[in-house]
Amino acid sequence: MSASDFSRGNEFLRNGQLEEAIAAYQKAIGQNPDFYLAYQNLGEALEKLGRFDEAVQAYQKAVELKPEAAWSYLSLSRVLRQVGRFEEAKKAGDRAVEIEPKLV
Repeated sequence: MSASDFSRGNEFLRNGQLEEAIAAYQKAIGQNPDFYLAYQNLGEALEKLGRFDEAVQAYQKAVELKPEAAWSYLSLSRVLRQVGRFEEAKKAGDRAVEIEPKLV
């Protein structure tokens, strides 16, 4: 993975350049498909654009790769609610709190 693609994605995300961020994160993922944080941040950019189904997929991949990532579960819970998948959202939220009780 090129750290520069991930770093560029982060800069684009911070600057609100969401389409550019998505492209950079996808490139980083293409180079290292096991880097969970690229999926987490990709999900964030997609979510900000209202592309909730795609964001769900990105967050699901993040938690698959790093099952102890409480923030990824919290993000997943949030977008699952956006698409009306309330039972799954509750499970993801509960898992986030199991991992990190301070999130209550």
